[in-house]
Amino acid sequence: MGRLHYTITLLLCFSITYGQKQTDPIIIANSESEISEQKTTGDLTLQSNKLVEAEIPATIQEIDGDLSIQYSPELASLLDFKYIQKISGDLRIFGNPKLYDLSGLDNLQYIGGDLIIKDNAGLTRLAGLDHVEIGGSIIIEGNPSLESLDYLNIPKEVGGHLRIINNASLNNIQSLASLKAVDGDLLIAHNAQLIDFPGCGVLHTISGDFRIAFNRRLKEIGAMPTLSFIGGSFVLENNKVLIQTGVTPELQSIGGELLFRDLPELTSLGSLEKLERVNGSLRFIRAATLQQAPTFGSSWSVSGDLIFEDNDELVNLYGLTGLQAINGQLIVKENKRLSTLIGLDHIDPTSITSLELAENPALDYCHVEAVCGYLGEEGDKQKIELNNTACSTESTILSFCGSNSSTGESLLTVYPNPVQNALQIDVDEAVHIRIYNSLGQLVLDRENYTGELIDVSLLSSGDFIVEMHNKDSVLNRIQFVKQ
Repeated sequence: MGRLHYTITLLLCFSITYGQKQTDPIIIANSESEISEQKTTGDLTLQSNKLVEAEIPATIQEIDGDLSIQYSPELASLLDFKYIQKISGDLRIFGNPKLYDLSGLDNLQYIGGDLIIKDNAGLTRLAGLDHVEIGGSIIIEGNPSLESLDYLNIPKEVGGHLRIINNASLNNIQSLASLKAVDGDLLIAHNAQLIDFPGCGVLHTISGDFRIAFNRRLKEIGAMPTLSFIGGSFVLENNKVLIQTGVTPELQSIGGELLFRDLPELTSLGSLEKLERVNGSLRFIRAATLQQAPTFGSSWSVSGDLIFEDNDELVNLYGLTGLQAINGQLIVKENKRLSTLIGLDHIDPTSITSLELAENPALDYCHVEAVCGYLGEEGDKQKIELNNTACSTESTILSFCGSNSSTGESLLTVYPNPVQNALQIDVDEAVHIRIYNSLGQLVLDRENYTGELIDVSLLSSGDFIVEMHNKDSVLNRIQFVKQ
């Protein structure tokens, strides 16, 4: 059989443009396309209002370009593609409401470009893509009947974006567990029935953004113990019932912003202990039940704003102790229970461009070094209002700078510091003391303490906070290091 050029097909398309009666099926190809016994050269598009089956030559095994199967409302089967083994470009399947699955593609071994499956209302499963190697992006979007990613052979290293978006019935993405790298964005968003993201136990690199957003039933995100690099932003947003996220202990660098927003049930964010840099802003906004910020690295920086806003249960920022610079605004506002800014002690005041401490009714300890340095020498842009008494105005905060007391009383002293086994706290009378670890967890609570040695030998190494309390408030705070 010889080669058949697509001049006739293009004339048919031309006649449709002018409203003449449609011939079925319609195969649209670019002007350079040609077909031989086993191969097409150029892109191939199938589109028709009446197309039920593809009806392409059964001998075709390779498409040297893109294959688009689109906007064919009666198309129910891809069985005529059963001999195709290779697509050099993209495979695009979108706008085919009666297509149930992709089982006609069972022999497809290779897609050189992107796989895009979008807006197929009746698609319930991805059977047919079990064995295919995909070279580019994978985009699964707007398929309201799709329940899982089973049958999709997701490569361990995705050569572009991986976007799973707006699939209303999707409840299973277990096949992402073997991911090692994504050379683009990893986006899981607007999947209304998704309850659990099992994590990726061997994922080490995301070159673009990592976003998990607007999944209204998502409760848990599993651990990612080997993830070390995110080239873009890391965003958890608007997952209304998300309770906890997995640990990312190896994450060292985020190339964009780090954002946690509109997470009303979130109680735990895991650990970011090796993080060295966020090359954008760090924002915690409306994480209503989060009690403390996660533990970050021992020496790290933010290249943007640092914002804690409208977090109802947030009580401390101890986990940020290693933060050295922010290069942007420092905003702490509308946090009902936040009582202290300890954790922001080591921020270089010259890296703060403006300061806002507002509407934190429990905030009574603001005179950390970063705030004192900014107000005392660097800062000319600040808004300080509607906090507790010791943080009520700029002049009030400055009056406490150089003290670790929120009442103007004598300094609290602990020794030795650093400590290995036994800690002693100087007090003049019996007091109530509490010791917190860097996660904000209470590790010791002792009333009527009179200065005796405290055994800390069983505490893990790291930073701790000692608080001295009276009946109504915190009187003094000081940090010590356990070796």
